[in-house]
Amino acid sequence: MLLGLLPGDDSVFPPDALGAYRGATSAACSDSTGARSLALEASLMTGRHAASLAHLARARRVTPAGAQTMSKAAPRFVEGAFPTAVTRAQGCHVWTVDGTEMIDWGMACAAVALGYAHPVVNDAIRRQLARGTTASLPYALEAEVSEALLAVLPWTAGDGMVRWVSTGSEATEAAVRVARIVTGRDLVLSIGYHSWFATWMAQKPVRPGVPDVFGMVLWDLPYNDLATLDDVLSRGPTKQEPHGHRLAAIIIEPTLLDPPAPGYLEGLRERCDRLGALLIFDEIVTGFRWHLGGAAAYFGIRPDLACYGKALGNGVPVACLVGRREVMQEAGVLISGTMGGNGVGLAAAQAVLELYQRDPVIRMLWLTGEKFQAGFNERAKVSGVPVEIVGYPVHPVIRFTEHDETWRRLAMSVFLQETAARGVLFHPAGNNSSFAHTQEDIDRSLDACEAAFRVIQAAGDDLASVLKGKPMEPSLIRVADQGHGGAR
Repeated sequence: MLLGLLPGDDSVFPPDALGAYRGATSAACSDSTGARSLALEASLMTGRHAASLAHLARARRVTPAGAQTMSKAAPRFVEGAFPTAVTRAQGCHVWTVDGTEMIDWGMACAAVALGYAHPVVNDAIRRQLARGTTASLPYALEAEVSEALLAVLPWTAGDGMVRWVSTGSEATEAAVRVARIVTGRDLVLSIGYHSWFATWMAQKPVRPGVPDVFGMVLWDLPYNDLATLDDVLSRGPTKQEPHGHRLAAIIIEPTLLDPPAPGYLEGLRERCDRLGALLIFDEIVTGFRWHLGGAAAYFGIRPDLACYGKALGNGVPVACLVGRREVMQEAGVLISGTMGGNGVGLAAAQAVLELYQRDPVIRMLWLTGEKFQAGFNERAKVSGVPVEIVGYPVHPVIRFTEHDETWRRLAMSVFLQETAARGVLFHPAGNNSSFAHTQEDIDRSLDACEAAFRVIQAAGDDLASVLKGKPMEPSLIRVADQGHGGAR
C-alpha cells in the first residue's frame, strides 16, 4: 500500500481512479517513455487533494492568505497538488485533511526537534494544565526553568538572566530594546532574518505598512562580510561622527545555511567590544538544534544577548531573551507581557531541557541529517538532475543549481508535487531533521526524491507539462539574505 493512504480511506480517490492507481503505480515508476508517463502516479492522485482545496477555500474566507504563518500558506507549495492543512501530527508524521499520512521534513519550520506530540513533553503539559496556565503572580516554574536553561548555556558563565516571552519575534524585539537602553544609542545593524515586526522589515524590498523612518535606525548588512561592516561603521555625517558611535548592537543569526567564514564571528565580537555595542545572537533556529548550548557554544563565541525559541518548546509557544546580568537588569520593567512565563510553555521547556540532557538528541539530529543529505546528493547525481542539498545536516536546504530562476522554481514545484504524491512533505525554504526520523523514514523519503528526479529529468525544459497545480511562489515576508535562507 502506498505510504500515505490510510486503511479505510479509499474514498479520497475518485471511484474510477483507485483501481487504476493500484494497477498502474509500478508501471508509472518504471515507464521511461516520457515525463507524462512518469507523472502518472501524481495525476491519478489529483482527487486526493479535494479536501485540501475545500479547506483552503474555507480558510481563505476567515483567514488572511488562508494560514496564520506565511511559510505554511498554500502559495509556498503547489496549490492544487499539495496538502493545505493537517489534522494531527505524531513523531515525524502528519495526517492531512485529505486523510493521507506523510513523512514531514519541515518539522513546523524547525520548531519541533524531538518529534510531534512527544509523550514526555505532552505529559509535562498535562500536569501543568491541571495546575493552571497563568496566574496573577509568577509561577515558581519561572525561576526553576530559568536556572535549568542557564545551566546548559556556558556562555552566560554563571552570571546570566532570562526574560520569558511567547514567540521568537518578541524575543528579538526585546533584545534590541534592551541594547538601545543599555548603550543609549539608536542604530542596530541586522544580519539575517529576525521576525515580521516592523523593526526588522525597515530595509526589506517589500515592507508594506512600515514607514521609511524605521530605516534610519535599522540597517541590513550581508552575512560573512566584515569589509562592508567596517565601511558602514566608518561613514557618518562627518569624520568626527562615524556611524560606529551610534551603534547600539549587531544582531545576527550566527549561521543557517553557509558557515561563518574563519574569523567572522570573532570579528563581530571584537568590533562590538571596541565600539561599546552589544552583540546579539538570534538563536531561534540554531538553538537546541546545532548544539545544546546553541550556536554560541558550537562556535565558541560569547554574545551579550541571545534569543531562543522554536525547539525550546518542541512546538509549544515559548521563547526567551538571555543575557549577562548587568545587561538584562534593564529588561525587568520594560519587557513585559501577560503571557510571558505562562505555565504551559515553561513546563514544555523544562521537559525539553531534561530530554536533551538525558537522550542523545543533538547527535541524532546530526546523524539523521547526514544520512539523508548524503543519500539525497548521491541519488541526485545519478539522476543527472541539477539539484543538491546544501547547508548543515540539521537544517538541510534543497537547491536546484542550473538554468534560470523560472526553471528552478518550476523544478522545485514539480519536486514538491511528486514527493508529496509519494507521502513525503518537504519545504522549499529549508528542512529539519528530528529525533523522531527513523532509517525507514529516511529510505522512503529518498525513494520519493528519486522518483521526483525521474519526472524532472524526463520533463527537461517542459516542466509545466507535468505540473498539476500552481507553481510555488517565493515568500514576501522572509527575504533571504545570502547564506540565510530558511522558513521562519
